[in-house]
Amino acid sequence: MTDYNLDIAEAVILQTNNVACTTNSLPVFKDELVLTNKNIIYVCIGVFGRVKEIKKYPLEQIKMYNNKPQVLILKAKEAVMLIITQLIFTI
Repeated sequence: MTDYNLDIAEAVILQTNNVACTTNSLPVFKDELVLTNKNIIYVCIGVFGRVKEIKKYPLEQIKMYNNKPQVLILKAKEAVMLIITQLIFTI
């Protein structure tokens, strides 16, 4: 299990595997995406299954418009896309 290095008052709400960040040229569905009460955490898994990089995106930095977060979820065939401002994750 990956150590997400959570804050003392932070808890995992949702976690999924087989994620790809589609800002990469050729997405490979092997990464993890974790939602906590404070962050969205993207865990990049390397070639041999080891954690290559962990990126945290604070929920407080997600843009709001008319009290609604600027997040879009799209479903297409066998994939679900989570779009957050400039980030696109395919699940």
